Amino acid sequence: MDTNNSAEVFEVVRPRVLVVSLKADSSVNLAPPTGLYQLMGHLHKNDIVCDIVDRDLEGMEPYMEKLLDGYYQIVGFSVSRIHMTEDLTLIWEIKTKLEEHGINCIYIGGGQEATSNSRQWLDSGLDLIFKGFCERELVKFCNNLTTADFLNGVPSLDDATKGVQGVAYKNGDEYVEIMAPYFGTEQLVELCYDTVMDVEIPYIPYWKMLHERAADTSLGSAEFIIENVRVYTTSHCPRACGFCSSQSFLPDAQGKQSPIVMLSAQQVYDVVAMYAKRYGAVSVLFTDDDFPVGNKQGLDRLEELCELLIEGKKKGDIPENMRFSCQARVYDFMIREGNEKVVNMKILRLMKDAGFLSIGMGVETYVDRILKAPSVNKLGVSAEDCRNVINALLEVGLVPQTNLILGIPEYTVDELIETLETAFEYIQKGADVATSAVMNSIPGAPVHNAGIYETVYRYWRNPFTNETMKIHDYFLPQDQTIRDGIPKFRELADKELEEIRTQRGWEGKILHKRIAHVCNLIAVARGIKREDVANRFRQKLEEIMDKSEKATGFHQAAIPNDQAGDSHPRAN
Repeated sequence: MDTNNSAEVFEVVRPRVLVVSLKADSSVNLAPPTGLYQLMGHLHKNDIVCDIVDRDLEGMEPYMEKLLDGYYQIVGFSVSRIHMTEDLTLIWEIKTKLEEHGINCIYIGGGQEATSNSRQWLDSGLDLIFKGFCERELVKFCNNLTTADFLNGVPSLDDATKGVQGVAYKNGDEYVEIMAPYFGTEQLVELCYDTVMDVEIPYIPYWKMLHERAADTSLGSAEFIIENVRVYTTSHCPRACGFCSSQSFLPDAQGKQSPIVMLSAQQVYDVVAMYAKRYGAVSVLFTDDDFPVGNKQGLDRLEELCELLIEGKKKGDIPENMRFSCQARVYDFMIREGNEKVVNMKILRLMKDAGFLSIGMGVETYVDRILKAPSVNKLGVSAEDCRNVINALLEVGLVPQTNLILGIPEYTVDELIETLETAFEYIQKGADVATSAVMNSIPGAPVHNAGIYETVYRYWRNPFTNETMKIHDYFLPQDQTIRDGIPKFRELADKELEEIRTQRGWEGKILHKRIAHVCNLIAVARGIKREDVANRFRQKLEEIMDKSEKATGFHQAAIPNDQAGDSHPRAN
């Protein structure tokens, strides 16, 4: 990326902003940090200089030179709990180097993880947290300052935040927190439509990188299309799952419950058509935690969007072969007929006709008792409902991706095996799976806040201050066999993957997500001493890979894993 950003032509009065995407990641869902580019676009529209260090594309070196020259006055970080130790190390490396050179900056954080865990991030080195959707408030903050304010020290945050909402900072030992303003349809349209229609996002370099690094695999599941873009269309998640913090993103920021707002079907279509024309995209991932939303307004929008996509293909406005994927919930596709719950086949067939390829669903488990456990809390959904919807998706030709948590605290060994067997049954029928070996302890999630489960922590020692930071990691299963297996899961999964890479000549390549997640299933079975299950899964996986023809394209379009606190767009 060229660091000589065109924003430099702006008159330099207000501070210049550098935003750093933390923890470069080479996983299967490699994609631009879209939220940061939207933030940059919003600042540019308000004549504020802003550059992004996209660490999947480049290193810090050219930007460090400009930082040491005093070019930037505000350094922002997109932070995450899952990579908190790496994030903190980089933050303190930058802070220490600038302080040694007498460069004064304000260090800010934002996104879902910062919103839900603001006190810990302030205690661990950041000066200011922006909560919720911060684009407008960051502009106000920059308008309160000039570059001259930084010449003789760091400006007072009390002064710099006058008139600014949705911020948290420390004044001595006192925490100061100002709730975020209401976020409604107008604000969502400004951010996810108006700004997105203008800002340039480096999809082409990302696609080039994926073409170079992705292994040539198909596996008979959702095709792996590299030329994929991500589109955000709603404000936050409407669900109340026990383990997830996405539902609390806006309520935490605003200090009260907030209604779900969404772009219109026409606006969503316009964004899709723009990406097809500007970049040549042939795949779209609607990255909302629950794209259909599940209420009448959301389902009506989905139906209208499908009709627009069908018509757009007929007119040639978007490619005929364009494919779509989304994240949804089992509940979204159930309707009432009399006293019975049945699958809404009409909407599924319409989605298929429009070009939808795969649908990710937060199933989490196939055991009714566990669905109702506080840690999962899937309201109004049974294991039978999950099976009925997955069967219906397969029937109409859509690929269901079932998101599963394998380390749910309440699991017994037999219940865990039941979920592993069911997941693998559906993989052989053409479904995909995404897995988390543990249930993460995510600030803002109901079970995190309740404190009712035994928690494992990570620890990070600050090499510059020698202070130790305690970081929430995951909840321990209550069953001793599963608990004993948890520390082995990652090591066992990595071993399976490396064996496959070596056997098939895929060293150094990004593998199809199906392989990675089946290896997780195998690792969990081995970890709980069920070698019979693990060996059967591995043998079947080998057979699937043997039968698979080489792909002509890739679809990592991917559905994000349903651990939304770690993969949620606001955290990226």
